[in-house]
Amino acid sequence: RITGRGEFSGNSIFLPVTGYASDTYLLFNESFGYYWAGESFDANSAYSLTIYDGAVLRTYDFYYQGIPIRPVIDK
Repeated sequence: RITGRGEFSGNSIFLPVTGYASDTYLLFNESFGYYWAGESFDANSAYSLTIYDGAVLRTYDFYYQGIPIRPVIDK
């Protein structure tokens, strides 16, 4: 569960550990959570969130990697 800060304080979202797909393999599916962050980094990649061991990192990954999307609605 990720909890917001500042103006988003009190809001939270559950992001389960997902891993990602590379070719025909599912990698890190028991220890890492990967999610697209919705913003392009360059022509070949986009920002993503990497979650592991209580940390949340903003990284970037290539589009061809099978990283899940967690849709949310802004109320």
